[in-house]
Parts: sequence; structure tokens; C-alpha cells
Amino acid sequence: MSSQPTVPTPRSSSPPGAAEEILGRAGASLLKMGQTAGTAERDIGVAAAYCSRGRCSGVDPPAGAGLSQSRAPLFENLVAHTGRRAVRFHVPGHKGGRGPFREMALALGRRGLEFDLTEVGDLDDLHCPSPGGPLEEAQRLAAEAYGAAEARFLAAGATAGILAMVLAAVPPGRTLMVTVPYHRSVVAAAVLAGCRLSLIPPRLGGLSGRPLPASSDVVALALRRERPAALLITCPTYEGFAVELRPLVKACAREGVPLLVDAAHGAHFGFSSCLPPTPVISGVSACVVSLHKTAGALTPGAILLTGRRTTAGTGGPAAPLLEDGRLAAAVRLVHTTSPSHQVLASLDLARRRLVLAGEQDWSAAAERSEEVRECVRRETGRLVPFIPPEDGLTDPTRIVFEVEPSAPPELTGLGVAAAAARRGVDLELAGWGHVVAVAGPADTLEDCRRLVRALVEGTRLEGADAGGGPTAPRARPRREWALSLEKESLLAGCEAVLPPGEAFRRPRRWVPVTRSVGRIAADVVSPYPPGVPLVLPGQRMTETVVRYLDLLARSGARVQGMSDGGVEVLA
Repeated sequence: MSSQPTVPTPRSSSPPGAAEEILGRAGASLLKMGQTAGTAERDIGVAAAYCSRGRCSGVDPPAGAGLSQSRAPLFENLVAHTGRRAVRFHVPGHKGGRGPFREMALALGRRGLEFDLTEVGDLDDLHCPSPGGPLEEAQRLAAEAYGAAEARFLAAGATAGILAMVLAAVPPGRTLMVTVPYHRSVVAAAVLAGCRLSLIPPRLGGLSGRPLPASSDVVALALRRERPAALLITCPTYEGFAVELRPLVKACAREGVPLLVDAAHGAHFGFSSCLPPTPVISGVSACVVSLHKTAGALTPGAILLTGRRTTAGTGGPAAPLLEDGRLAAAVRLVHTTSPSHQVLASLDLARRRLVLAGEQDWSAAAERSEEVRECVRRETGRLVPFIPPEDGLTDPTRIVFEVEPSAPPELTGLGVAAAAARRGVDLELAGWGHVVAVAGPADTLEDCRRLVRALVEGTRLEGADAGGGPTAPRARPRREWALSLEKESLLAGCEAVLPPGEAFRRPRRWVPVTRSVGRIAADVVSPYPPGVPLVLPGQRMTETVVRYLDLLARSGARVQGMSDGGVEVLA
């Protein structure tokens, strides 16, 4: 092995696309003091023309009734509103970073604080959009871009979308079927909806046993057997694995069961030929995408998509639609009443970028990601790329490595991530036997070189930062021992004794986790990230899960729902 890892070399070194250059000029025009939207709009229109002629490998803007995908109406409205320089006798209290709040303006930029507004003056109202106004137009553009019938902007993350979908789809006392893995927000939705959860155990993939949704055949069989009020699936997973949704859509259509999709990590899907399709065109009832995770919007911007446009996809069956009025009411119920227009405008800009330059952006990101995988594989035998099952699709920009079983027993993904952080490279997620890096259009060639160096050199620190943890039995290495406990916990789960909502509302008390075996949990317990619950309110704590939670607690892991090595159980 060479002393210095080889770094990626681009297969092509083409200059930035015409759309990138022109869109950048358009944004600069809009941000000039007192500048009207006219100059910027002309520049953006030129960018769209370049894309439509294929000069920058962009996606042709879809044709729509009076819609132009080169527009960003919410952003344009926000710029025009702040350009008035009005005196602000309304919230927020920093008044655009003036007076005692200048320190924040210096840190974040004066323009950034000026954009931090809610629904005042001529700015639109997220929960009551003006007919023909900028918000309505922006949401129509997003629906058209994704191939959905409707789109609702969210300034409270994908969590708000998941809560709303479940509240709209599942009546109290009915059952929501969920494939594991899933996000902890699903449990919050069940508590609010007063419904039961039926969990379909995962299959374990890769060397480290990553939890992946069960196969379509297994899920379809469960649907026929239980006839739940709705089915919710995570697609893609944290590791970028996406199941084929059409068989599930067909099964849900046959059984009359709405299909809800947590596509938080797939906001970029469908905007490049190298990516899987966006879930909504498969005919799902509703899905939520987090544009802040991958598409460049501000945290926690997301979009709730419902239905399939008649011109989108290839037709075929579709899962039952949610009642629109109830879904809209559910969004209003769970969403903040002070949505940030800064976040909403960033959704508008992110959608425009996906449409106009998605092909060039994401094909380049996929190419760089593959170079990283090849370089790390070549330079060290201790990290190998994650190989998912063949019955699904993968996100080529989600870089997942697993620790080779023959590697030193002290070497863990946690240790590799800690070593990378010391070298100035922060990863999205690390576990006992794997690491996850989220790549995208913003990552440069030099960024990828640093990632390669950090990963390769991190594997040479044998156990220097293995993530802590108790001393494992001598007959089994620490990494493999921890992985075995994790796998057993994921597969065994816990017995549901009470519905989550009922257990959540009962009296509770704190106990050390080592004394919780047989007790009924009162809260969600989940390592974060990725936020996949190990225990739900109303489940009986098993010895298998308690052993693993104890390991996590003594390892210093971040576990939501645990404090001081204990959990809350029913009193």
C-alpha cells in the first residue's frame, strides 16, 4: 500500500455549464440593492433556453399551463418585499439584524436576516395562499417538476409531512403498517392519530447487517393478511437503498390501502438519468421529500407531494388518494404558524436548480462518488463499498463503506469517522461496522480527495477511536460482538402491549436501562442518527434490546429517549 492514498481524478474537466453561470448572474442581479426582478428574470429565461437546447445537459423544463420552470416566484417576491426597505413594526424581533442584533447580522450576513420573515405585508400565507399568488405558483411548479398532482411546501421538515400523512390516512384505533427501518416521527404520528402500529421486520443487507425494507412479496402478503388503514415505507433508506415501488402500489391498489412514502433522502431522485425515479410517479398516495437534505434548500425545508399527474410516469395502477381537505387540515394542525419565508424561498430555488441543471449536477456528483469508492477500495482492504440487494435501486451519490470482517477487531466505523473528523472531514453517519457520506453537486474534486485521504488514513488507526464500549467476551471481537447485538435487536424487536398513544399518556417513571427488562416503555428510544426506533411506547422491553441499549449507553452513543443510562417506563 502506498504511503499516500491516490485521490480521484476527474474523467472529464468540463467548465461549469451555461445554466450554472447564468443562474448565478440572475441571483446576483436580484440581490442588488433596489434591483427589480426584470434583469434577473431575463437572465433566468436565457438559462432555461440553454437547457432546453441541451447546451448544458439540463433537464428540459416541463411544459405546463402558464408555468415556467425557470421562475422562482417565492424568491422573487421575497427579494422585492425586502427591497422596499420598510420600517418593521412586526416579528421577528431582530428586525433584519438591526440595533443590538448586529452581531447576528455580521455572522449570518445582513441580507440573510432581512430575508428572515413570516407572512407579513405582501408576502404570501403558507396556510392560506393567495389565489394566483407567488406561493400557489411555486407549489404548482414543484408539483409539475416532480410529476405530482399537488405539492405543499413545508418549513417544519419532513417530520411535518409524515405527521400530516398519517393523520389524514389513519383513523383512531386503526392500524398503520410500517416497514422497518423507519424514522421516529412515524411513532409521533401514531401517538397523535391514536392508531396502532404493525411493524414488518427488516431484512439485513451487507456485511454489517444494514436494516432494509422487506421484499415486496413479504409486504404484499402482510397487506392481504392485516388490511391496515395505510402502509408507510421509507424509500430511500439512509444508505440510499430504494425499493421498487410499483409492486407495492399494485398491492395497495388491490387492497384499497393508501401508500405513504418517507422519501426524505430522495428529494433529488428523478432529476438525472443516473438516479432512481421520484417515488410519486410510481402511483403512491403521498410522499414527503426533504430538499434541505440533498437538493440545496435551507434546513428544514421539505415538500409534501400527493397524487400522480396524468402525464407523468407510465400510467398503471395507483394507490388510493388521501382526502385533500383532511390532508390540508392536518398540515395546518402540525405545522408551525410562523413559517420562515427564507426556508420557503429556498425550496423554490432548489426546485428550479433541479429542473434546469439536475442532469449535469447529479451525473457529475455520481461520477465523483464512484471515484471515491474506487480509490478507497484500491488503497485499503479494510473498507469495502456497501452492496445492497439486487431487487432495488441505489443512490449513486450515497457513499457507504463497511468494515471488512477480516479487519482488526478494534476497528469500527465509529473509529473511522472520529479519525476523519480530526482531519477536518465530517461524515453523515457512522456505526459499529459502517460509515455513510452524503455527496452532492456542492462537493468539489478537492473535497472528494480529502474524503479519500481521511477514510484511508482512518483505517490505519487500529482501534484508536473505536467508539468506546464495554469489554467484549474474549471469544468474540468487539466490533462483531456489537454488530451481533445490533442485529438481534433489529430482528427481535419488542412485543406491543399497548398502542403508542395510550402508553405515552400514562404515568411514567425513570429506571436504569439494566432494570427495565419486562417493563412497558413510555417513550421512543432510538440511536440518532439515523433515528430508527429500537423501542416504542407500549412495547415490553426485552433482554436482547436492553443488552444493546446498555452497550450504547456505556459507549457514549447519542440515544434519544435515554438519559443517564436509563429509560422511562410505565409506573
